[in-house]
Amino acid sequence: MATQSATVHTTSKVSASAIRARLDAELRVHCEVISGLHQTRDEIDPAVYAHGLSSAERRVSELQAAVERLNAGRYGQCERCAQLIASERLDYLPHVRYCIGCQSSVDVSS
Repeated sequence: MATQSATVHTTSKVSASAIRARLDAELRVHCEVISGLHQTRDEIDPAVYAHGLSSAERRVSELQAAVERLNAGRYGQCERCAQLIASERLDYLPHVRYCIGCQSSVDVSS
């Protein structure tokens, strides 16, 4: 499976260390958002706070899962059908878990 993951990165000309750096940078940004929301909680609308916090926490969870997949050699492999995820999709959404076909099926069923 690590070989399949490496193939994705080779075709997109992105190394595992570059992907890790991008995921880590995005994690830091979303953790800063969470921190900022906590610091301004009393100054913003409760619904805005709750939505912002939920969105940021969800993205942190998705990014952490992507780092785990990278560490396990499964980054870039669809969690549903095990096919490789298009490198363009990973470039745009580095935390994505599914290929576009499976994502469509997941979206319809949720």
